[in-house]
Amino acid sequence: MLYSLSQLGYRIAVWGYHAAVWCAAYVNLKARLREQGARAATGDLARHREPGARYIWFHCASLGEFEQGRPLIEQVKKECPGYKIALTFYSPSGYTMRHNYLMADWIGYLPNDTAANAGRWVAHLKPELAIFVKYEFWYFHLKALHRAGVPVWLVSATFRPGQWLFKPWGYLMRHSLNSFDRIFVQNQSSADLLASKLNYRALVVGDTRVDRVVDIPSTAAEIAPVALWVGGKPAFVAGSTWPADDKLIASVPEAEMPYQRLVVVPHETDAANVAACQATYAQRYGAGTVVRLSEVAGSISSTIRVLIVDRVGLLSALYRYAHVVYIGGGFGKGIHNTLEPAAWLRPLAFGPRYEKFNEAVGMVESGGARPIADVEALMQWLLDMQQSRAYAVACMAAGQYIHQNQGATKRIVQIFKDQFSCEQT
Repeated sequence: MLYSLSQLGYRIAVWGYHAAVWCAAYVNLKARLREQGARAATGDLARHREPGARYIWFHCASLGEFEQGRPLIEQVKKECPGYKIALTFYSPSGYTMRHNYLMADWIGYLPNDTAANAGRWVAHLKPELAIFVKYEFWYFHLKALHRAGVPVWLVSATFRPGQWLFKPWGYLMRHSLNSFDRIFVQNQSSADLLASKLNYRALVVGDTRVDRVVDIPSTAAEIAPVALWVGGKPAFVAGSTWPADDKLIASVPEAEMPYQRLVVVPHETDAANVAACQATYAQRYGAGTVVRLSEVAGSISSTIRVLIVDRVGLLSALYRYAHVVYIGGGFGKGIHNTLEPAAWLRPLAFGPRYEKFNEAVGMVESGGARPIADVEALMQWLLDMQQSRAYAVACMAAGQYIHQNQGATKRIVQIFKDQFSCEQT
């Protein structure tokens, strides 16, 4: 009875959500892209699927989940080249950024989660394995895969006692976790929680994103204008910032900011958000000392104090110029990627809402990162990082987290090779 009621509630909720997206598509570009892409996905796949080929379906909600799935895709393609990869996104931001990713053989949007859509999708794709990344629990897609006898894996998952899945309204999706043939979790606490709540034996392998960032310091290209402007001086790099983060950083009195070079990368790079970001720092340092990277022709003047990076795709390489790194998002729903700067052995700071992020918790516990609640805490951290011993300890702790958490990709791919044939057809 409870299961049937939960399923009915899910149908109504999904119908209502899809209706809202359909209405929003008339005025909102992201909603329009999502709506059009979801409707076209199955037909486009049917036209482009290679007959007789063996497919693995990877699904990622957005760009962050893609970065977790990417090491697996590339390792599978390397070790088992006979497989084709079908890659789906839910979010337009993920699809827009990675629609031309060369390691996938087909890329599109996830069809809306209805029984009919899911059934048609699985019938056309005919995957040998479906891999969902981190938090994707689409009931009808999981049910269609199960009915078709397709194994389903969940990778890089984390679970917490207070998570919505373990609330009364999460009953249906909590039950759906049993649809996964294997769940690979990032930490032991997640495995213990699934064992106690669902009697499910998950495998603890770590976070595949760590494997993705390990090679960044050796492969990232120099950004010539920034390198010349920094000129070997210690720099403060703020990555994926939101207005609350910019306001906090700009609240540090100029006399208390030990860095003459501030590099700020807004999370949203649309014109309005970049203009607001620039205005925030101009109010502190003066309009003539703040410039956008897109405005730079050749070199950046030495009189510039703050560089606003309004181009996407540069952040992971920009961390090379940092003495310390501040990661945005911690005053909102949650912080952004902390692994990339840690791979550069840089001390981190971020806002107070970080508990949902396993890697952030681990780096705080090890001393590689510090949560910042207000400007006084930020100033104290900046002061501490001027002390050579404290700075060295923080750098080492950040690097150790990366070193100690490598290898999830190899563990998962080995299990894949043990279960599936990698011979080319």
